[in-house]
Amino acid sequence: MSFNQFQMRLWLSSVQLVRLNSQGLPNGIASGCLIDYSIKRILLTVSHATGDQGNWAIQLKYVPGKGTCTYQLGTMNFLAKGTLSKPKLENVDFSYVEVPMNIEAYRQEIEARRNNIKSGNTLAL
Repeated sequence: MSFNQFQMRLWLSSVQLVRLNSQGLPNGIASGCLIDYSIKRILLTVSHATGDQGNWAIQLKYVPGKGTCTYQLGTMNFLAKGTLSKPKLENVDFSYVEVPMNIEAYRQEIEARRNNIKSGNTLAL
């Protein structure tokens, strides 16, 4: 694999997440990745970003004249670890949520001056 191919795979390996306020406008950012396991598609991310129980969404793609399309994630799931020797659970910096199999996110570089969009499907790896 060439260095350019490696860079493209790295760029496509993550999806952009955005926290939406009550007006549907972004007020926070994070990233994650989509995986297919068995017959489920799961978004994996970190709880230090999404643990605020905010209204998180995946940025799917930008559509000229319409804006950025998003998919709202709903309630995230979190992990904790514990042992019998310690009465307190410890948080694991991990969160996840199941999303529909038809959800596809695109990584895009938008050049506004030239009205050019470079796009790649995050599931095309």
